[in-house]
Amino acid sequence: MIFKVVVLKRTKKDELEAFTYNLQEGNYCSRNASSIRSLGYCPDIDETLFPDKIQDNYGNCTVHVALREEVPYVLYNNTEYVKYLKTGAEQYVLETIAQKLRFNFKYKFISPNEAFGVIFPNRTGIGLLSYLQRHEANVVAGGLFLSGDRLELFDYVYGYSFAIFSVITPTLLEKRWSRVYKQFGVITWFLIIVSFFFMLLVILITKALTTGKSEDEFLTTLKLWRYFYGQADIGLFKDRYLKRFLIVWIVFTSSIYAFYNTASYSLITAHVQDKIKINYSNIAALPFKPCVSNNTRYYFHSVYNERFPKNDDEYDAQCQNTDMVFNKVAMRTDLYTVEPDYTYYLRAVNYLDSEGQPTINKWDYPRTDILSIYLTKGFPLTKNFQKYAIRIYETGLLQRHLSYIYSRKTKPLPSLKKKYNVIRLEDFKIHYSVLLIGTLISFICFIIELKTGNK
Repeated sequence: MIFKVVVLKRTKKDELEAFTYNLQEGNYCSRNASSIRSLGYCPDIDETLFPDKIQDNYGNCTVHVALREEVPYVLYNNTEYVKYLKTGAEQYVLETIAQKLRFNFKYKFISPNEAFGVIFPNRTGIGLLSYLQRHEANVVAGGLFLSGDRLELFDYVYGYSFAIFSVITPTLLEKRWSRVYKQFGVITWFLIIVSFFFMLLVILITKALTTGKSEDEFLTTLKLWRYFYGQADIGLFKDRYLKRFLIVWIVFTSSIYAFYNTASYSLITAHVQDKIKINYSNIAALPFKPCVSNNTRYYFHSVYNERFPKNDDEYDAQCQNTDMVFNKVAMRTDLYTVEPDYTYYLRAVNYLDSEGQPTINKWDYPRTDILSIYLTKGFPLTKNFQKYAIRIYETGLLQRHLSYIYSRKTKPLPSLKKKYNVIRLEDFKIHYSVLLIGTLISFICFIIELKTGNK
């Protein structure tokens, strides 16, 4: 960090004149040099040019900050959040640094409709970053990502937060019958089938060797399959050679039965999302059409040189910004969009059905970007900012602040008008009727078996 600069200039009289700009002088400790004073000619200079002790008290300094609202990093106009807390994540970082370095901030809030910050080939910027180039601010913040074109023109603070881009798709209505095989993976199902046929083969061979009689393969298959439902077969157990195999089979089928039912309960009561891997090369192969916002398109094109397929003219006007693309994707079943993950966490609670199940899914996209606070080039406190920003992240303070912001969006599901219903005996008349008919049929079958057996 440079605290004092002395420049020597040769005059027309061939004399050396010294000039300086003291960063600690007046209120210039955090701003660009707007005045340079002469120290005189070299033989006449009496003061010490480079003092051993550097003034490091910034109590009288005022740092000018331009902010653009971007929840959850900058808050100032969104009443949904401001009524609970006054600062976003990046505001929290700046305020904490100001307390440690003992200086003050003067904020300038710009319109959310203004651009984040675009750097043109002629090295001029628009939007939020233009305030740094015009020296109207020393610091800008508002959910800006770290990119190469910006690093050439500005100093920066990073490492306090990251954003993972995600592909947002509608939740497709899954056929309920397909859940009967999702309890286990393909390999597990294959091993269960192999184990079943192996045990069937063992029983048939053992029966043939011990009794000399061949078993009915179909009947033995049914008897063996019944163990998966907790129904043992007395006939098989009478054979002492088969008992040791059947005991192992009972333990195996009981475990499969327990795990299967536990997984079935989870599939029925929770939102299940298949894992798929998405990258830039196969995003066009998704069974959806793009509804990508303008900011996302420009960012991917300028930073990664990637272009998303064009939005259809039918709904392009409804896919301009983040809120619009989320609403459109949730309303349709054939669209997708790409947004940072924090935008999903803030809005996911708005897209739940009456049963509390999400109507949109989030898939990881292979792009992780670093959030950054930008400063004017040569800002004297950049290293101090960077040091404290890393400490805030490592101690978990920023994650805690972000989780508090996200929790402001949670809301209970609408409760039913009646919490419970009084159950009466007549409510079970159908159940008892089915039970009575089933018992009667079973009794008749039992009588027929007895008569047939006697003959």
